[in-house]
Amino acid sequence: MKKLNKFFAVLVALAMMATLCVSMAFAEKPADATADISKTLSLPVGTKIPGDTYTFRFTQITNDENAISDANAQNAQEQNVATFDKTATYSEAGTVADKASYVANVEDVFAGLTFPKAGVYKYTVKEVIPEANAEAGVSVETKENAKDVVTKVTPDAQKKITTTEKTSYSEAEYVIIVGVATKDGETYVETIKAQQTKDQEGKATTGEKLDPTVGEDGKSDVNFDNEYVKSVTNDDPQDPGDDPQGTQDGQTLYIEKKVDVPTGVTAPADKDTKLFHFTVDVEVPAGTQTDVEYKVVKANGTVPETATKVTLANNKGQIIEDLANGDRIVLTNVPFGTTYEVTEDDYPAYDEAISYNVESKIVTDGAKNASIATNTYNKDKDPATGLSIANLPFIVLALVAVGGLVAYVVVRRKSEDNA
Repeated sequence: MKKLNKFFAVLVALAMMATLCVSMAFAEKPADATADISKTLSLPVGTKIPGDTYTFRFTQITNDENAISDANAQNAQEQNVATFDKTATYSEAGTVADKASYVANVEDVFAGLTFPKAGVYKYTVKEVIPEANAEAGVSVETKENAKDVVTKVTPDAQKKITTTEKTSYSEAEYVIIVGVATKDGETYVETIKAQQTKDQEGKATTGEKLDPTVGEDGKSDVNFDNEYVKSVTNDDPQDPGDDPQGTQDGQTLYIEKKVDVPTGVTAPADKDTKLFHFTVDVEVPAGTQTDVEYKVVKANGTVPETATKVTLANNKGQIIEDLANGDRIVLTNVPFGTTYEVTEDDYPAYDEAISYNVESKIVTDGAKNASIATNTYNKDKDPATGLSIANLPFIVLALVAVGGLVAYVVVRRKSEDNA
């Protein structure tokens, strides 16, 4: 009986070993390691996020035994293992930016690729920078080492304005090292490592080891930094009669003067000629432009041919002008994201009120950018028609002085008469 029990124990052990061997034989290959790349787009607050597609090119470094030619690359119909592209767009495209930067991630960039054999595969990764194309309105400018590309120029003949979009593309370069292993004749990605060989401006780096997956900060260390700016040019501001709502001039920015007279009150003789002194402080986003230009459009429709230029210092400038009722200052070239502050001098006969169409005082893409400075005439404060409260203390002092002088004269005369 004991021998029989031992026999069954041996059978059970053999069965378990056989089951384990079978399960190991039919086990699936390990999951592929993954790699992600990120694109960080910086843009001024108040700018619409562009809907452009950004392309990144993976090119295999072919100076090793694992080099793959186009001819023997597997699944070449879908992706070429030797060279392939990945694209990124922003899901928030078309909305107005409310923060300084946005990140788009291209996840699992090697998904769908089949490697022909085990080994180490190395790829360089670069951002594809558009070529200059004058016919398409695309031009390339060199700014230090980065590439500034005018990606789109949109003229609007009806509104006589032109919007220009410019992107500063990254010249960063990375090397991604893919370790491929085999399991039961099938290849899989076992490890992925990355290092940076050029910085965002294209300068050589020391090859720091990086994490090619999306981290806690929401992006991969394999990251490409781009800057985007959109500006609008208004070469032909409209007079108030043609553009009563400011829809054209408001594409850039205008500051308008208005004088209001309450019902039943006689307007002052200088209602439409009195000049009010304005100061407009302007600050454009860093690195966008070196000056701003503006025209003063008169209430009678007079529009100067030549704009006044204000040279900026540290992105800041100041416009100083005197405006009468119905006049407006129209900025003719301004990038979205520009901030501004309007200040008007005080006037005794007028109550001041400056209203902003943009609460944050930022020139915003797709909004009506305007400041309407409306002063209501107050006849009780007008020295020509009433008693100005502002002058009341001085009037009281003058009356006291005159009263004291009269009292002194009267007392003296009485003293002389009594003598």
